[in-house]
Amino acid sequence: MDTDDDGSISKDEWTEAVGGSLTKLLDERQKDRDADNDFAIDFQTKAREVFEMIDADDSWTLDKEELMAGINQKRVSRFLISCGNEHLQYLCVPARLGPMLWELDTSKDGIISLDEWDSAIAIALDKKLEQRAAARNRDKKVAADQRLAEAFDMNADSLEAVRDRKLAELEGRIDEDGNIISQEEMDRRAEEAEIARLRAIPRNAWGMPLSNRSSLLCAIM
Repeated sequence: MDTDDDGSISKDEWTEAVGGSLTKLLDERQKDRDADNDFAIDFQTKAREVFEMIDADDSWTLDKEELMAGINQKRVSRFLISCGNEHLQYLCVPARLGPMLWELDTSKDGIISLDEWDSAIAIALDKKLEQRAAARNRDKKVAADQRLAEAFDMNADSLEAVRDRKLAELEGRIDEDGNIISQEEMDRRAEEAEIARLRAIPRNAWGMPLSNRSSLLCAIM
């Protein structure tokens, strides 16, 4: 949010950040809806193809014999197992096929009509869409947590930079170009100044520093 890195968030920066976030959120939701619509169409298409593969006599109904033969087809069994409706999934278990046929046959006429199949597929599709939404929410939460952590790091860095500059101004560590002089550079300059000061002190023939009084006497003599 702090686009100018001054350590504070202005009204314009806040408005821009909120507006951008809202636009991004709406775009993401529309993208999710479009993806779910595409998934639903593909899922329903595959479900109808599987129904037709099981319906050996083209009667638009499925009886027990057709189901028993149909589940031996890899494409049929793979779809039923992964569809999300446990009644359809258990059709692939020979010992459970009879009870599951009873559950799916809402009219209790001993067969599964196309409408009954579509109703079971609708339940499966709802389950799949719920799973997709849950997965998206998990991914978004992870991404949001990561962005929040990065934002805290960025704000902390910005605040630290502002603090360092204020401290440098108080300590006189700003050069003529407005750049911060590092503490190491300040120490180096202080050391050089001290060396220059020491070199400027008058010394006797033996190189010993002369006191101010000695310097005055030497000057008189």
